[in-house]
Amino acid sequence: MTWEKFWSIIDRVRAQADMQDEASVNQFLYTELIKLPQDELLGFDCVWQSYRNKANFPKMVAAACIINDGSSDDRFTDFRNWLIMQGYDAYRQALIDPDNLAVLNIPFRDTEWMGCGNVAWYAYAGQKLRAYFEKEGITAEPEALNIIAQKADGGMRDALSVFDQVVSFSGGHITYKSVIENLNVLDYEYYFRLVDAFLQNNVPQALMIFKEIRDNGFEAQFFIGGLSRHFRDLLVSKDPVTLPLLEVSESVAKRYGEQAEKCTLPFLYRAMELSNRCDLDYRISNNKQFLVELTLIQICQITNPVTSAPENPPLQKITPAPNAGQTVSPTTQTPNTTTSQQTAGTTSGVTQTAEPQAAYRAATIRPTTFKRDIPAAPTQTRKAAPPTRISIHQKPAESVAEENTSTVQTVLDTPFTAEALTTAWLEYAKTIPTEVVLVNTMQSCRPQLVDPKNFVVSVDSQIQVDHINEHFHELMSFLQNALKNNQFSMQLRINQPGEKEIIFSPKDVLMKMIEKNPDIKNLYDTFDLEIA
Repeated sequence: MTWEKFWSIIDRVRAQADMQDEASVNQFLYTELIKLPQDELLGFDCVWQSYRNKANFPKMVAAACIINDGSSDDRFTDFRNWLIMQGYDAYRQALIDPDNLAVLNIPFRDTEWMGCGNVAWYAYAGQKLRAYFEKEGITAEPEALNIIAQKADGGMRDALSVFDQVVSFSGGHITYKSVIENLNVLDYEYYFRLVDAFLQNNVPQALMIFKEIRDNGFEAQFFIGGLSRHFRDLLVSKDPVTLPLLEVSESVAKRYGEQAEKCTLPFLYRAMELSNRCDLDYRISNNKQFLVELTLIQICQITNPVTSAPENPPLQKITPAPNAGQTVSPTTQTPNTTTSQQTAGTTSGVTQTAEPQAAYRAATIRPTTFKRDIPAAPTQTRKAAPPTRISIHQKPAESVAEENTSTVQTVLDTPFTAEALTTAWLEYAKTIPTEVVLVNTMQSCRPQLVDPKNFVVSVDSQIQVDHINEHFHELMSFLQNALKNNQFSMQLRINQPGEKEIIFSPKDVLMKMIEKNPDIKNLYDTFDLEIA
């Protein structure tokens, strides 16, 4: 093995692998070395050890300590493995002067690679194992060997132990099916079927596949973790740049590519978000099976969301708001005029009017303050129908129409104290135990009553603001009912850096007390007191 051939192998690996991921580097290095004859393979390992020994001098040790915030014998060996994988130019410059590493454009994220120095021996063992297969008459499918490698989690001893177990049960012919049966591995075929059901918006089929998985003895959290990994593998299959991150056999990679073509990026992003949230909420959920089934239903509805909007929602004409002190008399239309306009709209699709066409918009959620001018005397004109609101709690159109004609929004203005506001605020947090981030936010960030009509909530980050906004309407409705007041409003603000000071230890408490009263320090020093 010449040094030119050695560095050409390193350059080929660097061109294909993700140089920020040691696992990716090891995989491509193994692929290159397994092709070499055994004498060249052993020569590669000898050259590797020679270059690693040349980089063993005090100034290089100092550079490793600075880059990795400390070092040891093993860590320094791993650092030199990483240095060799940076290529000939970087290695030569570091050998001349380790300070040159600061000039090179190399990201120092993880610079201690243990596995690279052993890949040559792994390749040698792989060649010997292949020869052993041929001698003993053992056949193995690539997919089966990939499952064994995943089960061993990178350990050679564990992989050989699992391999011997599978060989004894399969009679020398190792298939993918025999491996997943003996090792109790969840078949990826379930996930391919599930994604097909998701793309077809087939909720019953998705739920039945999940039932089949549970009947085979697999835990729901193990299943949802595998589903997240499947969506991740589909995502990396869509781009040739990230394709090396897919650690499966060639035939399985082809199936991933075919299914990835059917999935859009927004679908995969949303599906990964839902499955990851389910995995996080699984531990604290009281009904774990329902949580997983709800997640599957939500993923099924990504490409075709279900809304509870009425079939023909009436469109409301937007009119200018009246000035203060003015009342608006609603215009009335005769039934004949309305009927003729609707008929013209459905038959021809074109409406001709003498005045400009009115503009329409979807209904929006109004602020929580409700004010209404009550006329002195009732009029005989019919009130204009309010804008249609779309909600998951939408009632039938008939009952909504009846309520609009019979009920009137009441104004609640019962005075409340800051203590009552805080109590209601914490009571709402108890109703959403699964929303961990929001619950922690509400417990640590209490509302501050500015005046009888307004209160402010100070938070530490934009993420907390987003979580509160997601539940804004439910939160305000709960507070209005608890306080019997719907005339107040809430404002959110983000604390500036250094604005919110948190005292963590008794010593910090003592320092704050001394700032307010310097005589405490004299008392502390005179009696030689100690902090418990």
